[in-house]
Amino acid sequence: MTAITRLGESLGLAVTAEGIEDELVEARLRSIGTYKGQGWLFGKPVPAEEARKLVTARGLQLTARTIEPVEVRPEPLRRSA
Repeated sequence: MTAITRLGESLGLAVTAEGIEDELVEARLRSIGTYKGQGWLFGKPVPAEEARKLVTARGLQLTARTIEPVEVRPEPLRRSA
């Protein structure tokens, strides 16, 4: 956990811990600087429609992001000298 958190920090990325099931794990994550997480401790999975209702009831807004496709051309392998 610590290594991944530090790696994310060094790259300027937000780290979200997954699979938090109890307070002990949550406390450990907070102690190493991870403050975003998801898991059974915070709530059980719900169907999409129920999640939408929950978000709306809390005055939050769902947004969709559109990602433009990117053409990727593999570079030929180079031999090292």
